[in-house]
Amino acid sequence: MQENRFRLKDILKKDLNRFWDMQAKTEGINTIGIVRKLKLILKRPVLMKLIIFRCAQASVFNKWFPLLGIPVRMLNYMTSIILGIQIPVTTRIGGGLYLCHWGTIVVSKKAVLGENVVLFHDVTIGHEKGKCPVIGNNVYIAPGAKIFGEITIGDNCKIGANAVVNKSFPADCTIAGIPAKIVKRIESVK
Repeated sequence: MQENRFRLKDILKKDLNRFWDMQAKTEGINTIGIVRKLKLILKRPVLMKLIIFRCAQASVFNKWFPLLGIPVRMLNYMTSIILGIQIPVTTRIGGGLYLCHWGTIVVSKKAVLGENVVLFHDVTIGHEKGKCPVIGNNVYIAPGAKIFGEITIGDNCKIGANAVVNKSFPADCTIAGIPAKIVKRIESVK
């Protein structure tokens, strides 16, 4: 049990570091100071939602439910309603999750997302006949993308805006269209 607690702490640290890095790139600077980080936590609802979501996950996976879990999960539920971000706490998501904007992000509880996944608004990751997608590491999912069924998206993929993905794709490619197809192969840097 102690091991999981530290693991979730590390995941939250990865999420926050990823957010700081993305924000620094947006602002055209190298690093963000502590005061700016605190302001961002208070000003960016998606960052606050991410922190609450990870705390709710910790309450489930570390069996804090009787003690801390009820208020944290209630807060997670309320922020889900307010921001439109529906990600069940039992969903397996690696560290470095980056939620760009709030508004209608729906992820099935059985879906699996790797590390450093970027989710924009209006994204749906759902199931078809009870089977859910497995999404690899370093995947960018643009606004409006719909991903569903028993499929696998490889590492380092980019899914274009409004793409409808209902079949598996290999690593290192850009996917777009309805239905989705590979529009570009990405050269892997190793």
